[in-house]
Amino acid sequence: MPNTLHFPHAPVPSGETIRRYRKAAGMTQEDLADRMNVSRNTVVNWESGKCHPDWEIARKLCQCLRIPAHELLGLPMPEAVSAPDAALLRRFHQLSETGQRTVSRMVKVILQEEEAARRRDLKSRFRLVDLYSTPAAAGAGCPFEEETAEYRFMRRDGAAARADALIRVSGRSMEPVYHSGDLVLIRYANRAEAGQDVVCSTADGAVIKRVGKQGLFSLNDDFPFGDHYEDDEVRVLGVVLGIAQEADFAAPEETEELESALDEEVADFRRRTGQADAQ
Repeated sequence: MPNTLHFPHAPVPSGETIRRYRKAAGMTQEDLADRMNVSRNTVVNWESGKCHPDWEIARKLCQCLRIPAHELLGLPMPEAVSAPDAALLRRFHQLSETGQRTVSRMVKVILQEEEAARRRDLKSRFRLVDLYSTPAAAGAGCPFEEETAEYRFMRRDGAAARADALIRVSGRSMEPVYHSGDLVLIRYANRAEAGQDVVCSTADGAVIKRVGKQGLFSLNDDFPFGDHYEDDEVRVLGVVLGIAQEADFAAPEETEELESALDEEVADFRRRTGQADAQ
C-alpha cells in the first residue's frame, strides 16, 4: 500500500497533528498501526515527517482520530467556521463516542430550554391583534366586505397594549390627522366623549370620525360627514387610540418565531374568523 503523496505541491498531512490526535484518542503507535492496517514503523515515519500518508489513508486517519481535514493538511480554517467554533469542534471530536452522545444529549436539552425561554420572552413582549378586513374613513364609508381577516403581532406597551383591534384608514376625510393607508388602534366602546375619534358603523359602511357637540364630523372640510339621523343606524364600534407606528409591530425576523410562540392565539383567531378549516 503506498504511503507517500504523489503531488509534490499539494498540502501534506502534518505528523505533529497525527501524533497529537493519536495521544488524545488514547492510542499507542501500535494501536494506530493496527487500525490503519500499516506497520508501526509507518506510523513513526508519519509522525516524524519522514513520509506522509496518501489521500485515501489521510481520509481514514481523519475518521479514525476525528481530525478535521483542514487541520490535518495544514490548510487555513474554512471561513464559515470561527476560531472558537473550530476549537470547540476539535474538542468534541477528541471525545469518545460515549462522550459525544452525552454532549449531544446535553446540547439538545439546553436548546430545548433556550427555545422555551425564547417563547416565554416573546409571549411577554408581544400579543396578537386583529386587523379588520374592512377599512374605514372613505368619505361616506367603506362597505363591509367578506374578505380574509388578518392579524398583526404588536408589542405589549404604549397605546398598542390597550388596543382591541386595528383598522386601516381609507380616503382623505380625516386628513391631516389620519391618512389613507394608516393603521389605527381602536379600543372597543359603544360611546365616546366630545373630542375623541371613533370608528362607526353606518348605513353607508365603516367610517372614522371625530365626536363633536353636535355629532360626528370629518376633519377635512372637503369631505363633510353630512346629516345622519337615528334611522341611519350610526353606531360607535370603538374609540381611536392613535396611529400604529412601525415600532409597535414585531420585526419581520420575529414574526416566524411568534407564529410558533403564540400558536394558541393564532389558532383561536383562525377559529373566530372561520379560517381553521382552511388550514
